[in-house]
Amino acid sequence: MQQNNQLNDSNRQAEFTTLTICAHCCQTNTLGLATISSMFAAGAHVPICTPGRGIGAIQGAFHRAYNVWIQDAANALSDAETILNVAVKQDHAPDDRQSIYVATNGTSAAFTGKRIQKNARHVINSSFALAGHGLPSNDIIDQAQETFALISSEGFQLSEQLLKTLEHVETSLEATHTPMRSAALFVTSEEPYPIFDLRVDDGQKPVHRLREIYDEYLIDDLTLDFAFATTDQPDGKMPAPFGEAARWLKRTTRRWNRRSI
Repeated sequence: MQQNNQLNDSNRQAEFTTLTICAHCCQTNTLGLATISSMFAAGAHVPICTPGRGIGAIQGAFHRAYNVWIQDAANALSDAETILNVAVKQDHAPDDRQSIYVATNGTSAAFTGKRIQKNARHVINSSFALAGHGLPSNDIIDQAQETFALISSEGFQLSEQLLKTLEHVETSLEATHTPMRSAALFVTSEEPYPIFDLRVDDGQKPVHRLREIYDEYLIDDLTLDFAFATTDQPDGKMPAPFGEAARWLKRTTRRWNRRSI
């Protein structure tokens, strides 16, 4: 009976629409993930983080053990495909899931199970991995890949690249009348805690709300101090490129606020 219940849960979870992108910025050595889903609180289940080593995602039928399996593998291995295979081989039902992983050494990997519903697909290159299932069209994956590549070439920080890509995906899904419910943005570095860990667990336009939260996060001085604090720099001194962008955003926003009052 318990096994049947697990299969029913897997089938129910796999009916949702979810798209996730994981990426590594070699210039700042930051790792990031952005996800959008028609499922409640996908951001609580999708991310798999191994700070300083790589970042990944599990979707379709979630399996929390993937966090443990991948973290253990990443402590001993460096190649993304080898790390991901360790987890897939331990899974009792890998065909119910999609998983991706991007390592800091320039490798990435992805796996899409055979029982994931139609229009499930993944793409990878040396710096990112993208996977989606339950999509109205596989064109969504191609568009997301092209958007991320274009935005990356324009010099935005990784967090902005991921969020802009997610905004494009949300617009595309709205055009096909595919309702989304949750979204998340997760960015980390070598520290054992994230720079950004922002989520919208339940909303009609979750990425739109995530953008509002992200922008407010950048404006808040105290929040930024905590976000960029490290064990060596506990006062939260920001990396120079991001610090300059954040300070510009603060000045611009404050001028706009003063002009609007």
